[in-house]
Amino acid sequence: DIVETAKALTGWHVNYEFFSISFQAGIHDNGNKTIFGQTGNWGYSDVIDILFQQHTDRIATFICQKLYRFFVNPEIDDTIISELATTFKNNNFEIAPVLRQLFKSEHFFDEHNIGSIVKSPTDALLPMARVLELPFNIVLEEEVDPDTGAVYQFKWQHYLYWGMEVMGQRMFMPIDVAGWPGNRVWLNSNNLTIGWQYLDWLTWYTFDNQPDLLRELAKQLSNFSSDPAVITMSVVDYFIPKGLQTPEAYQIAIDRFKWEIPETYYENGTWNLDWDQAPLQMVVLLQHIIRQPDFQLF
Repeated sequence: DIVETAKALTGWHVNYEFFSISFQAGIHDNGNKTIFGQTGNWGYSDVIDILFQQHTDRIATFICQKLYRFFVNPEIDDTIISELATTFKNNNFEIAPVLRQLFKSEHFFDEHNIGSIVKSPTDALLPMARVLELPFNIVLEEEVDPDTGAVYQFKWQHYLYWGMEVMGQRMFMPIDVAGWPGNRVWLNSNNLTIGWQYLDWLTWYTFDNQPDLLRELAKQLSNFSSDPAVITMSVVDYFIPKGLQTPEAYQIAIDRFKWEIPETYYENGTWNLDWDQAPLQMVVLLQHIIRQPDFQLF
């Protein structure tokens, strides 16, 4: 079946220079092929039709398992998969109804599923930039091609893109047709330390260039609180799905956020997020948070 299917798929050509795919009839196998017991001069569309006709349940289950592992939990719940597969088949294999059912279900928000998936390099780096609301047009540096005079601009997005590549996830270039294996594969000393370095750079870059973004983030997450404990716990719980495990761990984070500000300023209500030091305090807190083991999960 594999050999015959390969013959049916001949003729398709990829132009990597222009990222285009075209069919060239001259290199297509026009002979009869027997796939799953059906014989004919099959082509690409025929293969898809035969697969869906003869292996409807297996295809529905397989794709729903993929979606479940990506969005919910690496450990499959067979009952939920069966329900999703039924929806998939009943909707002519449209994925949108499956996702709607999944995302609106109580199961999706079950405590067991929260914090069960390991972040990929993309999941670890890009969300921080989005939360900080860094403008996309910030230019870090420019280079001029001496031969053509073309100007190349390097922005923070490029820097994070390089970080993802160093961590093993080059955007839009998966290692094979199956994609990146994901989950626990991303947990290694290389990725952890590199991820810390790039996120440290991102927070310091924000502090040096647009510190008020850090201040506004703290205000929004804490509902404009002036209580350092409330602010700290709000920020921690936003970035870590299940929060920290013990009151002692929260107290350490609170102490980090308080930084070197004298305790009396907190006690008498003098301090608030409009203080000049508040953005720096956020940098210290964020760098503490990204080094917590649970930060690697979502």
